[in-house]
Amino acid sequence: MPDEDRLVDWYDCSDKEDGNYPHPTGDTTKFMSCVARTNAYERNCPPDTHFDPERGQCV
Repeated sequence: MPDEDRLVDWYDCSDKEDGNYPHPTGDTTKFMSCVARTNAYERNCPPDTHFDPERGQCV
């Protein structure tokens, strides 16, 4: 996992399927990833991209 990805305890994945979700602050240069409904990772999009919630990835 890249250095800029970090496990966080302030985002609740318990009701979410594994996948990527918009950042709760609305910052489209970041997104949240849920794994196994227990682990939440805050991730950054690569430079010059933004998170597209319909695609679930940075574009």
